[in-house]
Amino acid sequence: MPKYLVVLLFAVRLFGQSNLGELRLKVTDPAGLGLPASVTLVSEANQFRQTYITRAAGDLDARGLPFAVYRFRVTQQGFSTYSGTVEIRSAIPLNLRVSLSVATVETSLVVKGS
Repeated sequence: MPKYLVVLLFAVRLFGQSNLGELRLKVTDPAGLGLPASVTLVSEANQFRQTYITRAAGDLDARGLPFAVYRFRVTQQGFSTYSGTVEIRSAIPLNLRVSLSVATVETSLVVKGS
């Protein structure tokens, strides 16, 4: 009987393990203030693709992410797009901070002589 109890205790620990992680992202402007933005996470390994919108303070909690390497893209009108990769490999939340720079403005002027 004690042998079965030991096996049962090990089996119960396995049920508590998860292959899902969490990404906590903070998007800021050049001054460090929170910035609402669109964040797209893509993983080719598990065919995952999801677009999120950060809260007004620039915070995002992406939960239930299968362990994998993800490409992410952060966009907001008036700011340069930020792209990067992140690896989710633990159930412990991964904290990431992204600072978007102000987009460059191009202007052209055509002068015609008379």
